[in-house]
Amino acid sequence: MIDLHIEKPKVGKGRSYVLQSSWLVPLVKEINGSREFALSIKYVHPQNTNGSEWIIWADFWLPNDKVDHYRFYITPGFVKSEDRISTTEMMKNTIIPELIEWMNTCVNPSFKRKHGNSFAVYRENGIYLINGKPINEE
Repeated sequence: MIDLHIEKPKVGKGRSYVLQSSWLVPLVKEINGSREFALSIKYVHPQNTNGSEWIIWADFWLPNDKVDHYRFYITPGFVKSEDRISTTEMMKNTIIPELIEWMNTCVNPSFKRKHGNSFAVYRENGIYLINGKPINEE
C-alpha cells in the first residue's frame, strides 16, 4: 500500500517541471511487491548552484518509533522550457528507471539501510549526472 502526497505549485513562464507524477506513480506501485511506504512528491523552485541545474532529488527514510513504514521524499525541479524535450527524454528513458531501481534497492530486506539514503540528478555543462556519475547517453 502507498500513502501518496503530491504538492505542485505553478511554475513561472519559460520554465517546465521535469517530472510528471503520472509517469512515476504507476511504476512506484510495483516496487518490491507490495511493501507499505509513503511517497511524497513536492515540486519546488530549485536554486542554480555553481552552474549545476538540479533535476530531481530523492530521500529514503526508515520506519522509526513514530512512523511505522518506509518513506520516500521526491523533489523534482524544473528546467527552461527550451530544455524540456531533451530532459523529458532523459527522465523517461534513464532517470525514472534508475530512480525505481534505487527505490527497490532501498526496500530490499538485504539492503544495508541507513537514514538519509539519497538519489540525486543534476545537469552540469549539459551533462546529466546521477549521484555524481555521468549518465551514458547511447
